[in-house]
Amino acid sequence: MAGQRVRTPEGGATGRTGRGYPPAQRQAPQEWSEAGPEQDGRARDAHAQDGPARGGRAQQRRADSRRTARAQAPSTRPFSGVAVLLSLGLPAAGGLADQLFGLGIGGWGLLLCSVAGFAGAAAVCSRTGWWWVLPAPPPIVLAVTAATAYLAHSDDYKGGKKLAAGAAKWAIQGFPVMLYAMGAALLVILVRTVRDRRSPRG
Repeated sequence: MAGQRVRTPEGGATGRTGRGYPPAQRQAPQEWSEAGPEQDGRARDAHAQDGPARGGRAQQRRADSRRTARAQAPSTRPFSGVAVLLSLGLPAAGGLADQLFGLGIGGWGLLLCSVAGFAGAAAVCSRTGWWWVLPAPPPIVLAVTAATAYLAHSDDYKGGKKLAAGAAKWAIQGFPVMLYAMGAALLVILVRTVRDRRSPRG
């Protein structure tokens, strides 16, 4: 209690204390206060020097995280120049090669180039572009087959009946190429889907 004598470990008694604490405890804050300003000043100086550095590092970390998030975010553009070039250019090149080397309509050139073109388009385009890559082989293959065959043998398709018969032949002979190209694009899409689902876990 306040105002009572405090017995020291040596058995003696101290004088009355104003707040009920031994003199050593009452003198400790005074000793701390004597050394406090110098230590507090050094601490404030160190804090003032480290403050801008910590702030700069924090800003750099936030900027790096934003750049990483933008780099990892999937593209939302459904069309990409590379995908369009692959899906149109390679089948056209294959159809022209078939006509130049006499491989016929829907030959190996059109087949291989169409499979490679649509598989590559499915691999490089974004998820939002799959809606046009997967159903694109039938119309594109048919257009390439008709254009190359007509340009190479335009005399054989003069007249409405001959042209109609030629269109039926183009669709029939190009049908296997359409199926293989769609299958290749679908396979690539499935592989990408499985890989994207497993990547966060890994």
